[in-house]
Amino acid sequence: MIRKVAVLLVAVFALLALACEPAAPAAEPSPTVAPTATPTPTPTPTPTPQAAPSPEQLAAAMTAAIEKAKSFHVDMTMDTTLTSQGLTLDVPFTFKGDFQAPNSVRGAMSVAILGFAIETEFVQIGDKSWVKDPQTGQWQESSGDSGVAPITPDDILTETILGEDSPVSDFQLVGTETIDGAPAYHYSGTIKAEELDLKGGDLKFDLFVGTKDLLPRKVTMAGKLDLGGTGGTGQGAQVPLPTGPADFDLVMTFSNFGQAVQITPPPGF
Repeated sequence: MIRKVAVLLVAVFALLALACEPAAPAAEPSPTVAPTATPTPTPTPTPTPQAAPSPEQLAAAMTAAIEKAKSFHVDMTMDTTLTSQGLTLDVPFTFKGDFQAPNSVRGAMSVAILGFAIETEFVQIGDKSWVKDPQTGQWQESSGDSGVAPITPDDILTETILGEDSPVSDFQLVGTETIDGAPAYHYSGTIKAEELDLKGGDLKFDLFVGTKDLLPRKVTMAGKLDLGGTGGTGQGAQVPLPTGPADFDLVMTFSNFGQAVQITPPPGF
């Protein structure tokens, strides 16, 4: 990955009062006005980068930072490309969502396969969830601990990924990189497909955490999987999908930490 260093220089210049103005032709000289001193601006303190947590300390440090922020936005793209018998099938999936402490999520997701596109929205507040039917556009309510959100903070950013039962192995700090113009610690590891109940090879897992606030900036997963079977079209018919190796590429980016978010039930609920 190419390391990009972005340096923003802000310079503040004080303009002195104009001097050497032409003298007035009057006999009496104009009184000299002393120039007003320009106040020296107080420099904004620059946050000091925190020491990089060890892989063992990272989950707790990142969880504490997220809890302090209370809210954030996530964008995710997940691209899967299957190749079999000369046929290439691309399955793009996108997700955009907002999270608000302690347990509220709203977002939209879409997936396209074999010319069929499905788009939907969802809201989850505590143990109540609402999802919009992609065919009718009507909201449907459900209850339960699992909810309808495909991703929650606990799924990706806390002990579930980095704790004792984490599927990530060989997790270690590999350096510092720039993500969206800000320095970030880069951690990397490996996820075996079988740890996710999938077939295939190892997946490369990378996590980028802000050096100044220890908030997550980016998560990536990539590798080869073995997929196949059948899938529905929306009319209930079954469409055979090719079986074979699949290239898997997931990218999640996080932003808008601490910005106010209001997550409420859909209209009518």
